[in-house]
Amino acid sequence: MNPNFNRRQFIGLAVCVAVNTALPGCKKKEPEWTAAKDDKLKPLAFEISEGKATPLSGSGWKRCDDYIHLQLSGSSIPDRKIAKVKQKKGTLIVYVDNGNSEVQSMDLVLTQYKITGGDISQIVDLVLDENGTRTEVFNADSTGSLDR
Repeated sequence: MNPNFNRRQFIGLAVCVAVNTALPGCKKKEPEWTAAKDDKLKPLAFEISEGKATPLSGSGWKRCDDYIHLQLSGSSIPDRKIAKVKQKKGTLIVYVDNGNSEVQSMDLVLTQYKITGGDISQIVDLVLDENGTRTEVFNADSTGSLDR
């Protein structure tokens, strides 16, 4: 031990190291949202008259009991994949990776995703981020799905 380093300084240094090591663990962690393609989910729908529904032909989302149902519309080429999902306050930001393909097919594909991992009740908006361009997605909470 350094002769110029007394016991009080040593204890002070030890406390500082312990506090600095513990503080990062006290920081509020962001929820780890994950998205998984789920072909078993029925397409989102909207009601055209009482008891009659038609599929939503575009992108949309709705809250379910323990997940968020996201429907992405697009062409089959390039295949739209979810790269990551982040939460910013009440908004869920879904980063979509369209690959580097400049070729697009003319068909329409509705792909269903289950998004899990955070507090679903906090989410009020869902935004798609495609190469930096952000688009708000239709909230189908009031319209439902075709499983009625």
